[in-house]
Amino acid sequence: HDAARDLDKLTSEARAHQLNSGNLSATDKLVLGETAVPGGPHGENLILNETDAERASQQLDKLSPADRARFDDLMKNAKSPQERAYLMKMLAAGHNVNDVASFDGLIHNHGDDPAWLQQHLTSIVHDEGQHTDVSYYGASWTQGQYPTCVASSTVMARAMVDPSYALALTTGNKPDDPNSTSPDAFLKRLRNEQQRVYDDGRTWWERFTGSEGMSDDESIDIANDDIGKYNGQHYDHKDADNPEKREAVLSDVEHAVDQGKPVPFQVDGPDGAHQMVVIGHQGNMLEIYNPWGDTAWVSEDDWINGHMDKVDGGVPPNVRGVNMPS
Repeated sequence: HDAARDLDKLTSEARAHQLNSGNLSATDKLVLGETAVPGGPHGENLILNETDAERASQQLDKLSPADRARFDDLMKNAKSPQERAYLMKMLAAGHNVNDVASFDGLIHNHGDDPAWLQQHLTSIVHDEGQHTDVSYYGASWTQGQYPTCVASSTVMARAMVDPSYALALTTGNKPDDPNSTSPDAFLKRLRNEQQRVYDDGRTWWERFTGSEGMSDDESIDIANDDIGKYNGQHYDHKDADNPEKREAVLSDVEHAVDQGKPVPFQVDGPDGAHQMVVIGHQGNMLEIYNPWGDTAWVSEDDWINGHMDKVDGGVPPNVRGVNMPS
């Protein structure tokens, strides 16, 4: 237990160190670095992951004196450490202070309600359950019956790195309007956004011929447009179509998700192909978001040796390729 506590302390200090802006006090760094959403293990559900902390600090130090003063006021008037952490996460996602102020204007009434903030801004709470439904007040974050797994997994990955995007999907940017925040309204917006990303990412010829799905090249393009633009990463496609290649890429995948970078990947099998996202890592286990509306844990052995159907029945078993962030 002492060793575990020491490791936790070192991890906390490492996270605080990522917030290396000269514009934050040591206390600010520690509190922001340790602020989590409710509903799951604390250390797995920090609002600011390692990449967020580093990028937010860089953005903070680039602000003009006037913008810095505005941002300081927003932070000072925030109602909770969680509200402050989401303001920092907005900076990490590349938003300017005007965007941050508009975002805070929408969430501030709920700034002292961590459960509300989680439900509307953090789409996935990491937990240790083998299968966990991902939902907004009972409405599933799913692709439904449509051939939009690439687009839908990308939408989820962006929602994980950009809280203003998550808020727009869950509330339509009308967080105090019951009609706009209802599960049905969310499902309609989610479906429309998945279709927009799908349509924008495909060629006119694919649309004309009525072919379904997206290619690996199209998957990489939307990963860079819809995820990389907001977490500062460049995504490249890595082939992983045999056990040796899957094993070779695995440590990079685990390192990326440990830093808070979602990693989309493709699977195939006799019955077709599919795209999911690696979103977490513990020991020799990987946490996967499946755009059928849930998360699941699989082992490194499952990843390497073609058992990804353990995510859900009907999922193609073989990892084929990975969209790897820089």
